[in-house]
Amino acid sequence: MVATLRDKGYPAYHLRTTVAGKGEWFRVRVGAFANRAAAETMLQKLNGDDMQGMVIGTQ
Repeated sequence: MVATLRDKGYPAYHLRTTVAGKGEWFRVRVGAFANRAAAETMLQKLNGDDMQGMVIGTQ
């Protein structure tokens, strides 16, 4: 998935994490954004490329 996103020009990467009761998972993320509005704009572009996603905040 990361390679597909990168081929389309998205700044994609993955994070490895352990989910309780489910084992090891990989989370695919796109970008680092200056603000929520920029992230929402990227989400609209992803949706236009038939990809699903969500905007999450950081602490």
